Amino acid sequence: MPVAVFRRRQFFLSRTELCGNITCMDTKGFTSFHLKLTAVLTMLIDHIGATVLLEAVRASAGREREILTFVYWTVRGIGRIAFPLFIFVLVEGFFHTRNRLKYFLRLAVFCPVAEIPYDIAFNIKPAALAAGTFFEGKSQNVMFTLAIGFFCLWLIFVWWPGYAIMTGRAVPDADGNCRTYADITGKEYLKWFVNCILITAAGCYIAYSFHTDYGWAGVLGIVLCGMLRLLMPEAGREAEKFSFVGAMIPLILQNSFEAVALVDYFLIDRYNGEKGRSGLKWFFYLFYPVHLLVLGLLR
Repeated sequence: MPVAVFRRRQFFLSRTELCGNITCMDTKGFTSFHLKLTAVLTMLIDHIGATVLLEAVRASAGREREILTFVYWTVRGIGRIAFPLFIFVLVEGFFHTRNRLKYFLRLAVFCPVAEIPYDIAFNIKPAALAAGTFFEGKSQNVMFTLAIGFFCLWLIFVWWPGYAIMTGRAVPDADGNCRTYADITGKEYLKWFVNCILITAAGCYIAYSFHTDYGWAGVLGIVLCGMLRLLMPEAGREAEKFSFVGAMIPLILQNSFEAVALVDYFLIDRYNGEKGRSGLKWFFYLFYPVHLLVLGLLR
């Protein structure tokens, strides 16, 4: 197999496939499925607090209100765990998917699908809902943030100086040697950084202008998480863990309460790089709008 072809295939294979036999599979720790499941469960807990429990707090008084308020903030604290994990698995998916266009289109399709459930859960008051109002355009659901961040990262990746090397598209020279990461010049990196700033600024501005959930901080977190992976292509697991820290920085700058999610580092530290259980891809996509619709109606 030609070297360039092998490198391109190697980039898209999981660690288990690269080993060539099942004995080298890292069965310990958490798979991507475990991280997604943790994110979904903590998101559910958070949204129960932000909808049903919040209404209970507003309707209570005295000692009962104090207890419910304490429970409310505890639940919302647990919920902070979710979004950084979603960023991490999104970036993992970006680097391991065989078709980024399909991945992006799935995110884009669920942006409008989730919008009415999102509005019913968080934006529309019960009285307005009873009067037949189902849509409110002042803020948008988190799928918009994920889609914008994914698209920005895609553009940044394509323009990255090491793109041809990582994907096995580097053209051999007259001696048959392919370019390596060490051959990338500082001028190339500087030009790329300028493009990164422009692309990221545009994505953050769009998210901010449309008031998407997590807004500019969510988009910037996705971009930083992905960029750190690109800047350390041969660092392996260490790059994965360090990229999570990059994702957390803008979230904490936007809201210091997000610092609770730093506990995610211990989950990611035990991430074994495996996909885990398959066949539930659409469950994770559908869960978001469905659970919001149910909680919105309960509220």
